[in-house]
Amino acid sequence: MSNITSSIELRTLKQILRDSGVRQEDLAKEIGISQEQLSRILNGKTDSRSEVAQILMKKYAHKLEPEIIKTQCQSKITEAALALWDGTPSSAEKIISFLISARNICGIK
Repeated sequence: MSNITSSIELRTLKQILRDSGVRQEDLAKEIGISQEQLSRILNGKTDSRSEVAQILMKKYAHKLEPEIIKTQCQSKITEAALALWDGTPSSAEKIISFLISARNICGIK
């Protein structure tokens, strides 16, 4: 992942900053921009390939990539489950039961 390009990545980066207790004001000062500019970048209102976005990426890539992969996997799992579902409560219960059984067979807690 060479640059921040998607809204998912930006949302994930915002969450990582929040979870890490990093204040936008402090981070903006550290990288030499205003808090307002940082906010615009994190909200996707500026070019995500900007130099500042790249600085953020380098600083947080080690935390960002696993979260992006997790989000992508969650989306794929949801899509797969929804593809099986016919929209009825009965079908939903069968899918849920199947997934719980699969978890137990795989030894996943």
